[in-house]
Amino acid sequence: MDKETLKEINAFPSFVVATLHDGSTVKEGQVVAAVKTIPLFVEQEEMDRCEGLFSKKKAVWLRPFRPLQVGVVVTGTEVYEGRVKDGFDLVLRPKLERMGVGIKAKLVVPDDPSEVARGIAYLRKEGVQAILTTGGLGVDAGDVTLEGVKLSGAKVVVYGAPVFPGSMFLYAVLENLPILGLPACVYYNKSTVFDLLFPWVLAGEEITWELVRGLGHGGICLDCPECRYPFCPFGKA
Repeated sequence: MDKETLKEINAFPSFVVATLHDGSTVKEGQVVAAVKTIPLFVEQEEMDRCEGLFSKKKAVWLRPFRPLQVGVVVTGTEVYEGRVKDGFDLVLRPKLERMGVGIKAKLVVPDDPSEVARGIAYLRKEGVQAILTTGGLGVDAGDVTLEGVKLSGAKVVVYGAPVFPGSMFLYAVLENLPILGLPACVYYNKSTVFDLLFPWVLAGEEITWELVRGLGHGGICLDCPECRYPFCPFGKA
């Protein structure tokens, strides 16, 4: 949604337009916007002005999800050595499959920047369309995922998001290949920054710092006893 264009349309006294929130995930047949005239009749002059002003502007548009094939780098020496069970297949794989996403390859690497970078290089060579890393994004000495992503040659666009849970989110790009660094909360919380931002990747939209910092308004999950996301205020400004 273009909020400013929507405001301009609603400045006309005879029209009201309501939409879903920007970035909403919708299904076929779902209403995304509604228009109504307030008076019984609208003057032709006002109609012409409205059409002329917005004939080249878009207030609402849809982007189809792409059936991506992603690669995964699970980080953590304790997972790599088998001391801690990898939670990806139990938690994230089902969520991705519900989105129509395929897992082309998954690697488990120790907390070593060069191993993280090597994993990213391997997945890129395998032709994945996006890479997810999990864990290792905190401030402890063993949290080296950010360093590994940089070592791979990727450009870090976002590190840190005003979203709870998910504040240690990372987004980087390696020659148009998106890399999403997911904090450990994705294993423990039903809805996180991943649920807010990964749909943008599926739709082929660019994730920018401007987009991410705007999530701060509404960026706290209420942690309801029964999660109803996306039918809740989380991530909606």
